[in-house]
Amino acid sequence: MKKITVSFFAAALCVGAVGASVRHVDVFVAGGTLDAVRAAVRAKAEGKSVYLAAPRPYLGEDRAGTFMLERRPDDDPDDPIVREIFNPAYHAAGAYKVLPAKGWRAVQKFAPYEEVATTAVTGALDSVTTPLLVKRACDKALLAAGVEYLTSAQTVSATKEGLWRVVVATRSGDMEFLAKEFKDLRFAQKVPAGRRRFSIRCVKGPEPHVEKVEFEYDVPFGDMRGIAAVENYARSLLKDRNLLDVAELVVPEGDALPQNVQPAAPMRDLGEYDVVVAGGGTGGGPAGMAAARCGAKTLVVEFQHVLGGVSTEGRIGGGGSYDGNMAGFAVELRDSLKAWGGFCIFAESEWLRSEIMKAGGDVWPGTAVTGAVMDGKRLVGVVVAMADGTRGVVRCKVAVDATGNCDLASAAGCGTEFITRDELSLQGVGMAGQPLGAGAVNSDIGFVDDTDAEDMFRFALRSRLSLPDRVWNQSSLVDSRERRRLRGAFRITPIDLLLNRTYPDTICRARSTFDTHGQTVHPVFFIRDTGKRGDCISANIPYRALLPETVDGVIVTGLGISAHRDSMPVLRMKADIRNQGYAAGIAAAMAAKTGVAPRAIDVKALQRRLVEIGNLPPEVLHAKDNLPVPDEVIAAAAKRIANGYDGLAELLSDPERAIPALRRETSFESAHVRAMMGDATAAGALVAKLRGAEWDEGWNFKGMSQYHRSVSWIDSYVIALGRTRAKSAVPVLDALAAKLTGESEYSHFRALSLAYQDIGDASGAAALARLLALPGVSGHALKPGELPKIEGYSDLVMNTERSMVLRELCVARALYRVGDLDGRGRGTLEAFADDPRRVYGNFARLVLAH
Repeated sequence: MKKITVSFFAAALCVGAVGASVRHVDVFVAGGTLDAVRAAVRAKAEGKSVYLAAPRPYLGEDRAGTFMLERRPDDDPDDPIVREIFNPAYHAAGAYKVLPAKGWRAVQKFAPYEEVATTAVTGALDSVTTPLLVKRACDKALLAAGVEYLTSAQTVSATKEGLWRVVVATRSGDMEFLAKEFKDLRFAQKVPAGRRRFSIRCVKGPEPHVEKVEFEYDVPFGDMRGIAAVENYARSLLKDRNLLDVAELVVPEGDALPQNVQPAAPMRDLGEYDVVVAGGGTGGGPAGMAAARCGAKTLVVEFQHVLGGVSTEGRIGGGGSYDGNMAGFAVELRDSLKAWGGFCIFAESEWLRSEIMKAGGDVWPGTAVTGAVMDGKRLVGVVVAMADGTRGVVRCKVAVDATGNCDLASAAGCGTEFITRDELSLQGVGMAGQPLGAGAVNSDIGFVDDTDAEDMFRFALRSRLSLPDRVWNQSSLVDSRERRRLRGAFRITPIDLLLNRTYPDTICRARSTFDTHGQTVHPVFFIRDTGKRGDCISANIPYRALLPETVDGVIVTGLGISAHRDSMPVLRMKADIRNQGYAAGIAAAMAAKTGVAPRAIDVKALQRRLVEIGNLPPEVLHAKDNLPVPDEVIAAAAKRIANGYDGLAELLSDPERAIPALRRETSFESAHVRAMMGDATAAGALVAKLRGAEWDEGWNFKGMSQYHRSVSWIDSYVIALGRTRAKSAVPVLDALAAKLTGESEYSHFRALSLAYQDIGDASGAAALARLLALPGVSGHALKPGELPKIEGYSDLVMNTERSMVLRELCVARALYRVGDLDGRGRGTLEAFADDPRRVYGNFARLVLAH
């Protein structure tokens, strides 16, 4: 037996406060309840340093998380937080309306957000409020007092050693504090084992109102495992066609036990399963269902209190799919929801939950996966932090990493990729405001680093402070479309998709347009158009893309699979992630039941099962890898390249063979493609093309519904010329740079920055410094503590912000790389390093570190 080790999550970019050295504070407050917020504000007013760690992704869990939204007799009308929550200026009753519209336009029907000071309250306070107003009132109280805080931060131990030593688990790793005072003011749910009374609140229509559903239940455990069982039962009681929303938290109707923050000690053994699924979202819910249906003892661990991920708690919803291959399990889910009835978001979550439990699986909601237990290179357990602070180990034979962020695989030591120092390219991220009854609320309002707990917190906070007043609630889930990915046994590239690559181990067939939600980076898309809306391609996903290179015992599914970032727009549709997750669940059960590593299962048996249920067509059983492309195909593609770049994907699949074939052709297109592959002999043709050229229409950043290329033709030629690394290109680039103004499009600045950076010659520094000094190009970094509202909560507003920031960052990065002129590039990067939009700060630090 090798040495058993435990490793906790760590951010991919170790550049921030989370996971840093021990922090000293006067007062540490655990909890996001109203009392916790009040205690933090009072301590700060006394001149003490304060830190508050809230376990949920928001504050006010005792009211917003329970739907206790009526004003109660014990609500002090002179309490500033109460006055803000029930401020009549917000007209909370206006949010108690059904808005059965699809799309973000639903939210824009409400009045825009207006800052209303607490002192502006006149007359009687409102009798009801909304979850959003509770959350935002608590935020405003802490921000006004200057209290530092973090949400989705679970306090897992507190030991009195003269000072209090407090440990907090986050998605970026553990934080450690030394505090003079420790206050545990979280919402207490835990009750002793035995028959107890509980309630859960929900919102029902057609005239929306909050209802309290009371029930009794035999609690099996006197810890949070017992509350998980209670919650699963409570939600099974709520099937109703008039259901509009359900509270996160179950409320004990009697005395609850105190919270379970324990002194630092060996972690508890919380049980053993065949399969543990980390994350119950779009892919994790189906994975858990599949494993349980295959007879494996299965546990699904989910931080949210609903299953289904972006489709449900993310509010981009329903059982359908924007694109995707609607086959097999995805069809079963869609058709089952039609019969289930009720509000589609809740219906999907509860269908997943009920099917998992009907098959014998367990679900632990409100529980975070925070680490991996390793026996050498094999994962043998999962570390979890429960809602009351209990941290323990769940032993397992196989784990499915369905976090969507490769969290568990990263903790297990698997290689991953995400943000790099080369270029900041991410798909846009949304955060849903939730009107009652709106089945789909989609948005694209920024970027986020999903590995960074503070960035996730600040992104959600900015959203919450910007949403219209009379939106009912805010999602607890950030709707990110691109996250940390596995470096697996196989990596799916855009070329694989464009050539419809086949594999002997295909386990899912995806289908989508290239809905890129931003810019692309793969060379093929600097030339080839990604297509327009409705232009779908189909793509095979091999089982190897779900497996780490060397680590055993874990299968990765969802957005975390091993794929180039520009492949993900085709692979990330809901129907396909559902089917992929279902396949991963079957594979995990097969490995657990036969006692072999996931990479050693009978893949053909897995495929036959997937064909039986309709996930795959029968022909995959006989498929072979159709790459590499034969020599004669490369030669033919080189001859066709002048015909609208026909054959581009075939050529880029193997530059080593393509370049000699293209050198035999005389067209400019052949030289353009060779240059993009890095062939120095093509530089002359590109220099001749660009000498004296004028800029064509460029591209400014666009997130939502971004199709087509994100570079112009001149941009493409410039980028290709840079890849030849020919110093003779610098005068041509300088001439083009001199024609740009502060009003010029971002893509032109990006193209020049990439070219100068690739050439790497210091002679390009003067032109880059001039670009950075143009009016409107610099000065877009925010100061620490700044989080300006998103006016109108508009995708278009945030497109402009992102375009301006990316323009400044790309020029500063290139200038810093080619030999900084008077420290201007460094100065810009250092300004962004302190930006509260930490995704920009993390990127800037990466550049500065190399």
